[in-house]
Amino acid sequence: MWAFRPLADTAAGALLLAIGFTLWMLRLLGAGDAKMLFPIGLILGFDYLSIFSLILLILGAATYAIVRIPYPRSSGGSRFIERLMEIRSTGRIPYGVLLAIAFALALGRRYLAETGVY
Repeated sequence: MWAFRPLADTAAGALLLAIGFTLWMLRLLGAGDAKMLFPIGLILGFDYLSIFSLILLILGAATYAIVRIPYPRSSGGSRFIERLMEIRSTGRIPYGVLLAIAFALALGRRYLAETGVY
């Protein structure tokens, strides 16, 4: 069964919330994304924050690279290319998607570790 350490897990959630709030104040992250960090930290705890952070860093770098790739403007562009062009023009990357993917992968790693599979 998963070990829940109330003080440590709440501290991990509070740390991520503080980081998210700071990024929101700097207008680098949306308010919803900042609030989403608290339950992520609460569920993962300090033990898996490093894995979450590493996955998030890789996803963020990949997203940045994908958004910055020059795409030819064509009248019959796909919806994916159109969305990338919109993200590029507005500068607003949907970090919630990246947070959810990184959280799911880190949670899967925690599950495998705590069930003894990996």
